[in-house]
Amino acid sequence: MPLYFFYVVDGLKRLRTTLPRRWGEGVFWGVTAVILLSYLARYSTMPFDAIPTGADRPASTALFDYVKNETAVSDVFIFRKPRVLALYTGRSAAIFHPASATEAEQWAFWQEIKATYLIVGNWDEPHWQQFINAHQELLELTYANADFRVYRILHFPDTPNGIVGNRPGGP
Repeated sequence: MPLYFFYVVDGLKRLRTTLPRRWGEGVFWGVTAVILLSYLARYSTMPFDAIPTGADRPASTALFDYVKNETAVSDVFIFRKPRVLALYTGRSAAIFHPASATEAEQWAFWQEIKATYLIVGNWDEPHWQQFINAHQELLELTYANADFRVYRILHFPDTPNGIVGNRPGGP
């Protein structure tokens, strides 16, 4: 936004210098007033409620408590907000690949970082739930609340049942 405002003001100043002084001043201040009033009108109608997906929501706090108390410090999580998870739980985390990534690329990345858990929130893209549904035999639901589901990665598609990260696993 600051760069946008800079360009608007710069453009208005240039316009002001090309017009006769009286007209230039009027156009500059008139356009400036219209822009400011439009932003003021929009600002006055914005909701200032709590952020619906904030880290201090009860469901988020419960998720962080579960991760801290029920998982190993060495576990690696895949989560939409990896920095928040790492901050609140002290666990390593990475973000999902984009929807354009193939399943093979997704699994290869998770295997490379030795991911052990996948956390999906209600607001995550629908393709993640489809991904989970398609790979039920590779994942185990270990925790759920109103906003989140935590899945343990039992094994990767190209590995035999048993080894995930540094821990034994499997169905």
